[in-house]
Amino acid sequence: MCRSRWPWCSGPPAQATRTDEDVTMLHRTPLAIVLGTLLLTGCTQSEAAFSAGATAIAADYRHACIVRDNRTVACWGDNRTAQLGDGTTDDSFDDLRTVTDIYDVRELTVGEDFSCAVAQRAEVRCWGLNLLGQVGNGQILAIAGPTTPVPEVTGSIGLAAGRNHTCAVAADGRVRCWGANDSGQLGDGSRADRVSPVEVVDIDNAVSLSAGAGFTCALLEDGEVTCWGLNSVGQLGVGDREDRSEPSTVSDLDRVVAIDSQLASTCAVRNDGSVWCWGSDYHSGEPSTAVPRRVDGISGAKVVTVGEQRSCGLTQSGILCWNHGSSAVPAPTDSTDVVDLALFGPSLCTVSRAGEVTCRPPG
Repeated sequence: MCRSRWPWCSGPPAQATRTDEDVTMLHRTPLAIVLGTLLLTGCTQSEAAFSAGATAIAADYRHACIVRDNRTVACWGDNRTAQLGDGTTDDSFDDLRTVTDIYDVRELTVGEDFSCAVAQRAEVRCWGLNLLGQVGNGQILAIAGPTTPVPEVTGSIGLAAGRNHTCAVAADGRVRCWGANDSGQLGDGSRADRVSPVEVVDIDNAVSLSAGAGFTCALLEDGEVTCWGLNSVGQLGVGDREDRSEPSTVSDLDRVVAIDSQLASTCAVRNDGSVWCWGSDYHSGEPSTAVPRRVDGISGAKVVTVGEQRSCGLTQSGILCWNHGSSAVPAPTDSTDVVDLALFGPSLCTVSRAGEVTCRPPG
């Protein structure tokens, strides 16, 4: 028997039961989604796959979303706080749910029990859990569908969602954040939660963002990285473990082209294809590092994704994964035509050039 939130696990003939705390999915053969409907043909520990015209994917450990080639969004997984955006609070491990009232999506991010997208007119719209203001609509409540546009956030080119906060970067390089701010993760110099956006101080040249539990990082035009917020295990990469409510430059790291964060760690890809990580993943038993450390065994990296239990990088020759402090090893997946990837709980999900999404657990 397999007890998991993820709809791919080995066990007896297909059946499913649900409690408030977990979902049990028991299948034998692979899952497949065709034209947006997840066909429960069963599951093994090997993979789940579906074809839905996907172009990008974002995931946390309880739900995941894709951008389709028609620039709409579809999500699946846990939905107890309406994070799937279909107007219900019904979980969906069996089919994709189309997010309502959202189109022309350019960017997508998934936080803990909420989701956000840069959509029509380059506006940011969020949905799901909002007990700390993380959807940015000026209120405190859980909502079911995409909000009206987040106020004072226009021309957005990128997004990042942490555990309970969200940040957006505009075309002019300025960053605005909203939601929880107990560790200074909004970067405005305070520790006051915000239900509406505030501007991060001293940044006017950001090109992309990443966020974890209580901290945020920005990749700057000059290839440097700056981070702010919680720093208990070195997740800011500045050489100490003191929280900061304003941005600080990551130590000894330049020529960065991509970043990603999750929980208490961040990884960066440099323009030479090397990968550097800092912080802690809480799972490996390895000591945390407060400065960037190069990941052994990986070169030619283009994209990196950081998960709850491991991290993975897309390279010129395939996908490699590693735990914090360990060397990278090849992932058990066909990566010859992968265009995007994300870690959905323990499983690595990839998007192919043909729009197919495949998710495989560790193995």
